[in-house]
Amino acid sequence: MIKFVFLIVSTLSTVACQSAPDPISVRVYPAVLAADAGAMATAWDSVVFEGSPRAAAGTYCIAPEPLFTEWNIIAFHPAQQPDGQVALTVRLNAYGARRLGRFTAEPENQKKPLGVRIDGEWVDFFPVLTRLDNSITLYGFTQAQAQALRTYLDSK
Repeated sequence: MIKFVFLIVSTLSTVACQSAPDPISVRVYPAVLAADAGAMATAWDSVVFEGSPRAAAGTYCIAPEPLFTEWNIIAFHPAQQPDGQVALTVRLNAYGARRLGRFTAEPENQKKPLGVRIDGEWVDFFPVLTRLDNSITLYGFTQAQAQALRTYLDSK
């Protein structure tokens, strides 16, 4: 009996010590080019971005709080891009959809960029061209990051 209990305890401790994959961080922020920021420039953080296939290089001012995060993503559909990156069309939960809908409904937010930050790295800035509600396409993911997001969503 003692051997059996010892076997169970050692098995449980081995399973508990196995490392889980690092969770992914996806954050989408309202942004504006620094040259167009005006009074926002003092209250918002600034980021120097090297550019992407969809966004010009330059300095962007970023809102202090994200519009939505990985926590608000409930599903996504990946699409391989010609540059090797992955675009994800994500569906948002009610909270994220409400925030995105309110933000994109304001005429002054039309044509202003949203900044995408994945695992602490700025990967894209793209303009909002129309009102959005519960889904949006995010660019700049790697295959590994898309898989990490899938794993995160499956574990929620």
